[in-house]
Amino acid sequence: MRYLLIAPVISIKYKKMALSEREKKYLKIGGIVLGSIIGLIVILMTAISIILTPAKLTKIVNKYSNEYLNAEVKIETVRLKLFSEFPFVGIQLSNGQIISKAFDKESDSLKAIVPNCADTLLKFKELSLSINIPELMIGHYTIKKIRIIEPHIYAYIAPWGEANWNIYQSADSTKKSKESSPIQIDIRSVDITGDGDLVYESRPDSICAKLSLNTLRIE
Repeated sequence: MRYLLIAPVISIKYKKMALSEREKKYLKIGGIVLGSIIGLIVILMTAISIILTPAKLTKIVNKYSNEYLNAEVKIETVRLKLFSEFPFVGIQLSNGQIISKAFDKESDSLKAIVPNCADTLLKFKELSLSINIPELMIGHYTIKKIRIIEPHIYAYIAPWGEANWNIYQSADSTKKSKESSPIQIDIRSVDITGDGDLVYESRPDSICAKLSLNTLRIE
């Protein structure tokens, strides 16, 4: 005995929503405005990348770093990465070093007992970071990632207690900065790669330690 199964055929018809002429006009205007904003952003970012060439940007960074820090800052190349990190802005520094001037005010007799390499606070092959520009405009410093390749850090404290990392502004400038609004800094991650190291030497405490920084990730 055979059974014949008959499946019902269900037909569903979708009714297209007709847009009024006014709604079409608003959508068209909205699309034009959005396209114009995107185009403006692209043009602005392209103009910035053309104006701030690596040569010009390197000169600016070296100049102002040396003015605001009690140190000699030497960076071979500074590059902006606008499109690859959007909406973040990437900054890449190549072959840089910070030479501390914390001991420059001391007498020659005190300088003579400081190791020659003690003034080199930091050397690196490459340092790159990504900053959130929209949040930067409202006073929030959001750094997506800091990546350092082959960092060499030498933290030294002289016998009389002076440290080579004391390279920041004087007391008068610090008072002025306290009057302004506090700076919020949010660092999401830090990557250290390459053959790097951290040396800490404290002559008053007779401590000398070295830490290898071949691979380190902090989140």
